[in-house]
Amino acid sequence: MKRPLAPKFSSMRKFFPEAITALSQLFDGNGHWTWADFCIQENYRMLLELITKPKPKMETVTSNPTARSVWTILRITFGLVPIVAGSDKFADLLTNWDMYLNPNIASMLPFSAHVFMQIVGGIEIVAGLIVLAKPSVGGWIVMAWLICIALQLIAMGKYLDVAVRDLVMSIGAMSLARLSRVV
Repeated sequence: MKRPLAPKFSSMRKFFPEAITALSQLFDGNGHWTWADFCIQENYRMLLELITKPKPKMETVTSNPTARSVWTILRITFGLVPIVAGSDKFADLLTNWDMYLNPNIASMLPFSAHVFMQIVGGIEIVAGLIVLAKPSVGGWIVMAWLICIALQLIAMGKYLDVAVRDLVMSIGAMSLARLSRVV
């Protein structure tokens, strides 16, 4: 019984020359192979198929209009509120911000509590701008900032209602950051 002739690996030779050379050595001088050689070649073919097969592109998520509108509201809220609150640290129109600073922290500062709150206001303005420009990053920054404010208020033992509000708002900021990955 005559065995089938070895296939010509011309199209694959340019991509995998070493493997083709090794496979061609399995054939006898007449270009025939045995059943074991055929199994090796079949495994090689499947491996080549896996290697050369184009990888599927990552699926693009089409944004849900409801999720997009929630994301937009969160982005505007967590962008503008820190900017307004930070700006008010310089004007004290909404409240006297100095009273929210823990006295233990204020006593360690090399400057007045008011100057410190103005520095905090500048940081809040920058955080708000980051949220507006890049919510996936700014959301995490605002979240961490709100948690720090809440912990400072809890340590002071005063304004616990504001601390709870800031912790809840930090969850909203985290939600914005996470939604930014899919919207």
